[in-house]
Amino acid sequence: MKTVKNILRAISLALALFASSAPASERIMSMDVTGIVSADAHLTVTEKLRVRVENVDIRHGIIRDFPTEYTGSDGASYSTDFEFVSAEIDGRPASVSVSRRGGTAEMRIGDPNAYLRRGEREISVTYRTLGWIAFRESFDELYWNVTGNEWEFPIDRASFKLALPPGGVISQIAAYTGKTGRQGADWKSTKDGVISTTRALAPGEGLTVVYAWNKGVVTPPRVSWYRRLGEPFFAAGIAAAVFLYYFAAWYMVGRDPAARRIIPLYRPPKGVEPGFARYLKDLRFSDDCIAADIIQLATLGFVRFSGGEDARNLTIEATDDASDNEALAALPDSLASVMSSIFPAGRRREIEVDSAGGSVFNDAAERLKRVYGARAREYFRKNTVFSAMGMIFFLPFFLVVPSALIRMIFFLPMGSNLGVWTIAILAAMTKRSKQFIKIIVKVLGLLLAVLFIA
Repeated sequence: MKTVKNILRAISLALALFASSAPASERIMSMDVTGIVSADAHLTVTEKLRVRVENVDIRHGIIRDFPTEYTGSDGASYSTDFEFVSAEIDGRPASVSVSRRGGTAEMRIGDPNAYLRRGEREISVTYRTLGWIAFRESFDELYWNVTGNEWEFPIDRASFKLALPPGGVISQIAAYTGKTGRQGADWKSTKDGVISTTRALAPGEGLTVVYAWNKGVVTPPRVSWYRRLGEPFFAAGIAAAVFLYYFAAWYMVGRDPAARRIIPLYRPPKGVEPGFARYLKDLRFSDDCIAADIIQLATLGFVRFSGGEDARNLTIEATDDASDNEALAALPDSLASVMSSIFPAGRRREIEVDSAGGSVFNDAAERLKRVYGARAREYFRKNTVFSAMGMIFFLPFFLVVPSALIRMIFFLPMGSNLGVWTIAILAAMTKRSKQFIKIIVKVLGLLLAVLFIA
């Protein structure tokens, strides 16, 4: 029996030693927050955290996210001011970086080049904000998420204390605990209005408080003119201004000549190579342009194709006509450019259409693009300056106005479909000349004739 007791005693001692040597879990042991309301409606918040650091997830410090936008109980979107004041770790000034991302100000508290010492650390941060007080008909109110709900660590205890300007008397207190949207009642309050939790908060849970006090001690901040008009009205005004600008610009410099009737044509228009016809149709250069001109050179007898049926074994050969200087001189500048790029005089008679010849075809395409670009100035003008001026002029409105609605209408569509917006604006602003209409009608007429023949 004595042996059994000794064994149990030894096991208990070993377990105790193992438990004492095992690292404690990282957690927020306490989070005590004080909010000071000033007479001009600013709220100065000081958060004091006692944190258990084991250099697992908490290495350099902590990250504190502060929302700069929220939806009020009236359903409207509100933007708030945020000003970082100070931060300390164990009573010493701490390194802090503040960045904005979307509707959040992110504070990284701690030296990114050094680890925090393991053990219990005291971290405090102070910041100033405006726009969180609701001015009701018979009272003023603060609805405040004390801890935030983004923590990945448990919070053993959290508390909040509110200080009002002289003459302010707290008339009502409420609080909620749990995950976002929950209305847990794990809290208590003292006579002087201090609210604290009565249980530990799990990761993702938080403490939210509501205070109401008498009117007259806090002056409502000045409401900006776009707030007075209302965000929907202002957003509609911005949208109308953007539309009017681009409509006026299109009317002045982007309108095309009157369209002409398309009739079938059974021969291509003079002076228009197949590649240039594609260039005019698409209003831009593409690989199809040079491919069409190479086929045109084959049709004229300057090159021929040999090899397999697919492009992997295809070879382009220069014919005897390619050595006829008079015949080459009679070619349009575009086709001559393609010939001289692919078949320089006396240097090459054939080329394979594969990766080995890629640089040759790329150089030929670049030269042809410059030739067509210079010629196209006679046929159309993109008016990119007017398009860019509109974006540059209206961009400050979107950046300065703290309106979630305006960002929703403009930024989100432009962010997810920027290419569509750009193409639509540039297409509308492109000015086509009478020569362009004349040529493109003939090209479309030729395509129409091909369809009839087919």
